[in-house]
Amino acid sequence: MKENKLDPVSASNYLIKLFAQSSSSQEYIEKTLNLLRSYIGGQCAGIRVFSGEGRYCCESCVGFEPSSCGQGREFKELINQCVFVETFNIPITHRSEVLGAIYLSRDQESSSREVEPFIRSVAPTIGDAVYRFNMEEMLRRTSDSQIAINLLLSLALQEISLEEYLNQVLELILGISWLTFEQIGAIFLVEDDPGVLVMKVQNNLSPLLLERCLRVPFGTCLCGQAALKGRIQFASCLDERHTTTYEGIRPHGHYCIPIISKETILGVINLYVKDGHQRNQSEEVFLTAIANTLAGIILRKKAEDALKQGITNLRLTLEGTVKTLAIITEKRDPYTAGHQQRVAELASNIAREMGLPAEQIESIRIAGTLHDIGKISIPSDILNKPSELTELEKALIFTHPQAGYDMLRTIPFSFPAAEIILQHHERIDGSGYPNGIKGDAILLEAKIIAVADVVEAMLSHRPYRPALSLEEALYEINRHRNSLFDAEVVDACIRLLLVTI
Repeated sequence: MKENKLDPVSASNYLIKLFAQSSSSQEYIEKTLNLLRSYIGGQCAGIRVFSGEGRYCCESCVGFEPSSCGQGREFKELINQCVFVETFNIPITHRSEVLGAIYLSRDQESSSREVEPFIRSVAPTIGDAVYRFNMEEMLRRTSDSQIAINLLLSLALQEISLEEYLNQVLELILGISWLTFEQIGAIFLVEDDPGVLVMKVQNNLSPLLLERCLRVPFGTCLCGQAALKGRIQFASCLDERHTTTYEGIRPHGHYCIPIISKETILGVINLYVKDGHQRNQSEEVFLTAIANTLAGIILRKKAEDALKQGITNLRLTLEGTVKTLAIITEKRDPYTAGHQQRVAELASNIAREMGLPAEQIESIRIAGTLHDIGKISIPSDILNKPSELTELEKALIFTHPQAGYDMLRTIPFSFPAAEIILQHHERIDGSGYPNGIKGDAILLEAKIIAVADVVEAMLSHRPYRPALSLEEALYEINRHRNSLFDAEVVDACIRLLLVTI
């Protein structure tokens, strides 16, 4: 814009237009600086805007040596190195808050009574615009921070490992646009050794650092210092605290943020920044919030992993106990050795054919493995009798479901194991034993084991009768479909076994 007259009204109006046309505070002050120079004709000029913590967050300057501008030196100092007729240093304010300053030098003689009032008259308009940009940026960062924390909490609800979770956390932090980090970092956790950090996930670390930083003792390098002291360690460059180094290492700085819960160090987040990066309070507040959120999630994830391991150990113990009980049962009845295991396998396959959920299939397998455990209470001479049983002996055999129920009812299975075993000789029409229940009163698991038990028994040789063929066994269960056996179970069993014929 070409303008020679020092008209603050027209200048302020144009500054308002520039605000509407700018997408950031940096873009706005660059356009504003050019506008002021067109009005005043300044040779060396600059505008600096402060961040909330009192540091420069953006700047624009013209007329200085490139090596001088933007190196953290005061504009006033730079201007005073030049010989000009006039220099001005005007604060940019919003109400009583100082947001920055305008620095300008002129090599033309003019009346300071005209130039300085002009700059001071437009400075509040610049201040209002900068304040608006600052508030928008603050709201955006607050929103980004809240979104990031919500994502952390949302990810924590997914069925993923702690290591996979940490990897997504690191990607999330490095992907936030307003954080001026390099795309390099790592997350360490404290594991078995309480004085050592163990690298769990990383992004773009060099092979040498991957090897040397796999385990970092407390107090070693910046990450170890953060863990030892329990507070953020910042370095703008490779200073003396950066003890893990090697020839040719790329210049960089660090944020190392401890992950703490109740004064206990759980780990450290390590993030790279460019060499010369200025420490930023907004970044630290955000990273502290992330670390605090992460601390609670790590504790919960570790507790979940410990619980899962405990459940796995308990399941293995139960599996061993079930197998031992099954072996004890079959030792008393050598003619049916392996019968319970075969019934368990067939019953679980029938359940799978019926489309039952995995947890229910596993329950059927366990119950099938134990379905004849009540035979422990039957005299071995009856179990091993090579001829047909008398009515009295049959009556004793008929007690084994109840005996099995009595043995297992106090064991806290996650499913009704004792009831399934009690009912596995019940029949749909009520002709079974020991209680003569029928239809829907019989558990589905018991109905499945009943069919598997009968089919396996018919397919196995007994001293008092030969084994039936598969066709004969299937014919028998189909003949009693809907009378002795559940129709859906019979159909699933036939579908399953027909493919073996």
